[in-house]
Amino acid sequence: MNPPVYNDLKNYFSNVQTLPFDRMPGDGWNKIVLIGTNEEVLAAHEYVKENYPGRFASSMSCRTLLELLDPQATKGNQVRYLKKFLGDCTTYCCGDYENDIDMLKKADVAVVPSSGMPKVVEMADIVTCHCKDGTLAYLIDLLDRECK
Repeated sequence: MNPPVYNDLKNYFSNVQTLPFDRMPGDGWNKIVLIGTNEEVLAAHEYVKENYPGRFASSMSCRTLLELLDPQATKGNQVRYLKKFLGDCTTYCCGDYENDIDMLKKADVAVVPSSGMPKVVEMADIVTCHCKDGTLAYLIDLLDRECK
């Protein structure tokens, strides 16, 4: 925990704590984000997989962020829930990094910006423009044209 991270978190939460993994609460949290250099978060990713198998769904959300979630609280599981809740529908999901892979696999149509992680771009049904150029606007326009 460095001062810039602590100050940023204080904008969202009144109680910011630093805990070792073995003292992490079993419930009452949604997501843990580890921030560091690419090397640090890759090392943490391996550490979590080796020392806490099954305890967390862990994935990189960019080169410097590692997300830890409850194993049932993944984006892919939420797509499955949404499809069950909505019934007969087609799901389009958009993502660009490792933390989106499960969601994109469970979507009917996987949408990935051209700026996405190469292995994620490869799995896309639709590749859009670069994320900075309006990926969601591109997708909305495409769907709007298909519906006419």
